[in-house]
Amino acid sequence: MAKAFRNNNAIEGLCAGVIQPVLYTTIESIDTDLAKQLKTFCYNLYIHVFKLQPFYSRCGHIDDHYDAFMRHNVLDKCPFCGLSDVMSERLSVRDAYDHYLPKSDYPFNTVNLSNLVPACKTCNTSYKLAIDPILGGTRKAFYPFSSVLSDIIIQINIIYLNYKRPDDNRVEINLACDSQSEELITWEKIYRISERYIDKCRSDDSRYWITQVYDELSNHSILYGQTIKPDQYLTLYLRQKKKEPMKELNFLRVPFLEGCLRIGVFDKSTGIV
Repeated sequence: MAKAFRNNNAIEGLCAGVIQPVLYTTIESIDTDLAKQLKTFCYNLYIHVFKLQPFYSRCGHIDDHYDAFMRHNVLDKCPFCGLSDVMSERLSVRDAYDHYLPKSDYPFNTVNLSNLVPACKTCNTSYKLAIDPILGGTRKAFYPFSSVLSDIIIQINIIYLNYKRPDDNRVEINLACDSQSEELITWEKIYRISERYIDKCRSDDSRYWITQVYDELSNHSILYGQTIKPDQYLTLYLRQKKKEPMKELNFLRVPFLEGCLRIGVFDKSTGIV
């Protein structure tokens, strides 16, 4: 049991696949009643222990943990999808925590703050739910509190765009992460990242990304009396957007506009927007 406790609280090692977890099902195979009692105990810990002085005097208040996370996550974006806002520490309420490794599957870590991650409502309640990211230790998953940035590359291919009939828009997306390819697959499966990014690139938001380029070209012509080709302007425009990837969905806007360039959206009057 001591080893199971240590293993199940080594969240980063569990996500990396270098430590093997112990599940309630494993304990049930040894003693069904013990597993049942242990689950009740761990559930009650989560419900009650955060309010107890012996816990928060040692580990801190959970609200302080949230505030510290959000002060670090200065962009106020969901760390799982990057699409939705999460409530900042400046507000009087906060977003719900997600048990990254589900409390229904894993004993001992229900009050481990490394296993409690703020997530947007869409990620938490529509996609993640009680899915086990590491599948009982059989796959790797991104560790949410990692200090190392993942080198995720997004490529978007435009198949068809017509904003007068947006339901017909077709976009393909390729996600790659050479250093953590298995973790990327897990992330994609749990949070349905591709379908959500594709939906955004088929939406009116992407139409705005295109029209904004034309608007800025027009403004440049009016201010400076110079006509610049869209592809020339986009070289500078995209370079600037890449500097702030999490602002205004630039991490998605840039590969989308690069995809538009490849199929000649800006080369002629396509009638797309």
